[in-house]
Amino acid sequence: MTDVEFTVRLLGDWTERLVCVLGSAPEIGTWDVEKALSMELVECQGEESVWRATVEFAANTNTLEYKYVLKHKQTRELISWEGLPGNRALTIAPGTNIALGAASCQSSTYITSRAPIPGPRDATLGNNGDTNGFQEWRCCRTNKEVNPWWEVDLGKEYIISSIHLWNAMTYHEQARHPEGRPPITSKTSTSSPSPPLWVFVSKEPLGREADSFPNAQAKAATSVQELKIDRLFDSRVRSLNFLVPGGDSGEGKPDTAIPIVKGRYVRLQYASASSALQFAELEVFTQDSAVSTDRKGGSYATSSFQADDGFYGVFKSLDGAVLESDKVALIRDDIIRKRYVASSSSGKKIRLCTDNTHAQVFTVKAPVTAVDGSGCHSNGLSHRWTFDIYDCQSDVDSGSVKLLGSAYLLPFQINKHGEEDLTIPIFSTASHSIVGQLTLSYLVLMPFAHPKNNIAHVWRSYWRERPPLTIGHRGMGRSYYQVDGYRLALTRENTLASFIMAGRSGADFVEFDVQLTKDQVPIIYHDFLVNVGLEDKHAGSFGTKPEAYEIGIHDMTYRQLTQSHTTPVPHKGSKTQVLQNRLKKHWARLQGDKQVNSPRRGPITWDAEKDNIEEEHHLVDFFPRLEDLLKHVPAEVGLNVEIKYPDPLFGTAMRSSSQFAINAYLDKVLQCVFDHAGLRRIFFSCFDPNVCIALRAKQARYPVLFLTYGSMAPHAIDSRMTLQFATTFVKMEKLQGIVSNSKAFVETPELAPLVKRDLQSVLMTWGDQNTNHEMVQLQKRHAIDGVISDNVIDLINQDKKLQALAK
Repeated sequence: MTDVEFTVRLLGDWTERLVCVLGSAPEIGTWDVEKALSMELVECQGEESVWRATVEFAANTNTLEYKYVLKHKQTRELISWEGLPGNRALTIAPGTNIALGAASCQSSTYITSRAPIPGPRDATLGNNGDTNGFQEWRCCRTNKEVNPWWEVDLGKEYIISSIHLWNAMTYHEQARHPEGRPPITSKTSTSSPSPPLWVFVSKEPLGREADSFPNAQAKAATSVQELKIDRLFDSRVRSLNFLVPGGDSGEGKPDTAIPIVKGRYVRLQYASASSALQFAELEVFTQDSAVSTDRKGGSYATSSFQADDGFYGVFKSLDGAVLESDKVALIRDDIIRKRYVASSSSGKKIRLCTDNTHAQVFTVKAPVTAVDGSGCHSNGLSHRWTFDIYDCQSDVDSGSVKLLGSAYLLPFQINKHGEEDLTIPIFSTASHSIVGQLTLSYLVLMPFAHPKNNIAHVWRSYWRERPPLTIGHRGMGRSYYQVDGYRLALTRENTLASFIMAGRSGADFVEFDVQLTKDQVPIIYHDFLVNVGLEDKHAGSFGTKPEAYEIGIHDMTYRQLTQSHTTPVPHKGSKTQVLQNRLKKHWARLQGDKQVNSPRRGPITWDAEKDNIEEEHHLVDFFPRLEDLLKHVPAEVGLNVEIKYPDPLFGTAMRSSSQFAINAYLDKVLQCVFDHAGLRRIFFSCFDPNVCIALRAKQARYPVLFLTYGSMAPHAIDSRMTLQFATTFVKMEKLQGIVSNSKAFVETPELAPLVKRDLQSVLMTWGDQNTNHEMVQLQKRHAIDGVISDNVIDLINQDKKLQALAK
């Protein structure tokens, strides 16, 4: 057993707070918020308090990740948590880390000029005690070469009890191939196998020549212990446990523990013709009693608490062990100026003041059955909301409060759709007659239940300083129409082939649109409508021309979409797409699989082998599934997931359709992302404010950005189109930033730093102006965080030419 003492200093109000430690081990909750370990208040002075807890961990616990969270002292509801790049990490393996600070070297040293920390990535970064692999400048790294290696000299021979390798979680920042690879989730993955990583433990120095790897393998039978480590993208640390003299594989060691290993030199080496070796920390532990006392240390974790705000009210949605029966929902008034948080329990009141130009926003909790539109709550009156209307002017003049009337909102008035504008009557207190009316816009937020929807990985509050991102619009760009004479993308937009090619060409992220089919399958397609032929999709090959019929994506099942003859709704002009047609025709052959024959007349039958072949056709399909994108597009390519949702002004009829019930709609998208995304870099965006609010409330992992047209002038129809509304809304709802049309920032470049200073968050742009390289560079020079562009290859090639000229 191992005892670990956690100490944390809380800055801020502590009277109604309870500090807890939550982490990966069962003793601290296994990321289950309800099982988080409560800490003891040991010291308090003013707005500062110190909390402490001692935890006894099982002997087989070698490493753990954890963070501090705040709960309400009485209700035990989660209030806030730490916003960190990754989590705090601690190695509590028995013994002493003898690699810490020891002499180390590597086959070569990578040097970068990239912000925020340019310079060499020396070998010393691999054993300096810093396990944070989420920031590239904290990791050692070699150049891309044959069989790269890193080595530490322990000073003398030790019997090694365990080795722990903390991975670099920054594979997306390396060269696109072969270091960065997609998650191995499908047999049709577009990646070749990862190069094997070997650990050599030797009593004598190992060779450092070009043939050092085969020489080390040749010595394995004599003085070198040879071990192979599998490469896992979703694993932060990989451990090797060894038997020790007098030890037992049953005490703290798994049954698969490796026999006794003794040595002085520990080397990591890739067996690859061309790779870069990068990692955060290598820890080598020994239980030898001969270790000097100055190299021994206890297990002690201390820090200063820095909290990330939670969404007050949706606590269960952050719990990895949430059950459907435990759900708590929110009913939230629409977006304007300020949030007020309160409970809907009896007797709880909030006092608000308003006028003709401002509305009030507040949030209350309620049982799901009271607000899900089912009308099955046993006693609706016990959960009614009462709005008392007072004469504020008489209160100022006389000091007394005059009640003018009351309005009531009952559960049956909340529809299943989750949002609505409604008007309810105001009844006079004296005569009970109707004396006015109150207009409400409500939004019901249901928790999203998923085992991975917890706070183990929280990235929404972390956006590190980096060069401006190059983001491919719909992959390689628009393929149906373009502006100002710029060429169309050679591959069809919003297809997996387009996303893969954009990533291979150097795009940091790709942007795409996600919406649901009638059977709620998340697919990637831009328009809400599509032209569908009334005949079979192969009718053209039989000499007949399908008759086009315009229909909504949400009105067709996924099978209907893929089996029908479909064409996009026409835009401004269209050109032939020769390349994507050839890709689709020859994809199976390019992959080395069985060629697909041309369709023939005959009865429709199901063929398992043909079905497997068609799985690969998702790479060039017209309606790729979001699931296939998460499986096939390389993991180092970031994803900007734009949620397609009908506009309340121009798509009212579509928005009111049952297919667009906001909670069910978003839950299906989130379900797919949490099932298949792993540790990908993802952020959500949407033009609809309610969708942005709901996305942020339902999950804490991914950033949410608000899409806007960025108009500088007041908009007569819809204020949401203005940059002023966007900045106010993002600050009020604590979103992670804005994705605005670039026109205003191209016309007035000085506007960008002003907006960023006001927002204190991320600012990206989209728009036709972003097809021009000069305009893109202008925005990047003025601190724009990312530019979404159509002709992403041309822009990247021009960047390379400028960099070459600068050298």
